Amino acid sequence: RGHNVGNSDINLHPNQKFLYAAMRSPNPGLIGVWAIQDDDSLELIQHISTGGHIPRNFKIISAANRPNAACWLVVGNQETMKVVSFSIDNATGKLTERSSISTHPYKPCNISCFKGSR
Repeated sequence: RGHNVGNSDINLHPNQKFLYAAMRSPNPGLIGVWAIQDDDSLELIQHISTGGHIPRNFKIISAANRPNAACWLVVGNQETMKVVSFSIDNATGKLTERSSISTHPYKPCNISCFKGSR
C-alpha cells in the first residue's frame, strides 16, 4: 500500500441498512455506499467524491439519533484542507453534497461531533 492510499473510515447508518466507507484515493477521495441485504450481503449503491484529497475521517450525524431522522455525513479531506457535508437519503442511502468549508492552513484529520441535548 502506498502512502495515503487505502480505506480511512467505515460507519453504519443509524437505521443499520447502509454501510459507508471512505477511500483515500489519490484524486479525489471517495465514499462508497452499500446497502445491507437481508442475508447480510452488500450491494454497491454509490461511489461519490469526497470533494477533496485524502479523506481522513468522517462522521454520520443524525438528529436526535432516531433511525428515520435527517442524517448528514461530514468528511475531512486532509490534503486539500477542506471539510465537506453531505445529506443522506434515509430510503436509498445515497449521498448528496451540500456544502464545504476550507480549514486552511490546518488539515482536518479528525471529524467529531457534539452529542448534547437542546
